[in-house]
Amino acid sequence: METIEDYGVSMTTATDGPLPVTTEFLRQHFRPRPRTGEVALITGGTQGIGKEVARALVRAGVTTVIAARGAETGGAAATELSAQAAPGARAVFHPVDLADAGSIAGLAEFVTGEFGRLDILVNDAARAFPPQSAFTVTADQMRAVFEVNVFAVVTLTNALMPLLEAAEAGRIVNVSTERGSLGVGETPVADDMRRRAGNTAPAGTMAHRIAFVTPPNMTYGSSKAALNAVTQHFAHQLEQTGSRVRINAAAPGHCATPFNNFRGWRTAGEGARIITALALCGDDAPQGGFFNDQGPTVL
Repeated sequence: METIEDYGVSMTTATDGPLPVTTEFLRQHFRPRPRTGEVALITGGTQGIGKEVARALVRAGVTTVIAARGAETGGAAATELSAQAAPGARAVFHPVDLADAGSIAGLAEFVTGEFGRLDILVNDAARAFPPQSAFTVTADQMRAVFEVNVFAVVTLTNALMPLLEAAEAGRIVNVSTERGSLGVGETPVADDMRRRAGNTAPAGTMAHRIAFVTPPNMTYGSSKAALNAVTQHFAHQLEQTGSRVRINAAAPGHCATPFNNFRGWRTAGEGARIITALALCGDDAPQGGFFNDQGPTVL
């Protein structure tokens, strides 16, 4: 089992096997601060990447609320993660339907009433329809995806901002994707994505851009582009008010998880690395950035 002292946790899991849980970029730029006794909330934290982030946080001593729709899956995940938690930390499941504003309010009220604090918010839950032609995507599909991937993030973040503002070092991580990038993406990471996807489209074409490395998905990709913009606007406002809260977007990469029927060339644990680093980082934390575990990603 490999443990990286940078984060005081190991992200080795029964499903993923031993993983290198840090990269040279993370070691140089995201130094963690002690988080023992703090409280985190992760939407979509009962499976996939979100669950691996929750695993890392409870091992770092952070009591973590994992919120999702499935009560049976959520209860089992909370039991599993609590058994691996550092002394004094635990995982707690709370149900939420992110397409329902009342359910989001209930989640915020639970965190406030149960803990009276929140130090880390990870907006990981997402919705998507299978890839299809842009000409067949409907406005109703767009609304359904944006409801969870964008509007719920705004609603939940605003509801919990008073608790995050009261924290010594509040952190918000919005889980995004390179497919939400509108840039050309001429980076080593983008080149590796093209290689793995077998994308040989000529440079300068739309098919060459990051968003189209894997099959185009207008509902999902555009929602994540909007999420990146939302992240920057929150960051600007926090900066203007002199807040200690830091908000950033994270791109975990194309991971094999239940969300995509286990298609992808990265594990959930590998995808969790950048999210965990942004959640645990100390006073030198960035503000309003978009990162994968190799460096900044083009917005």
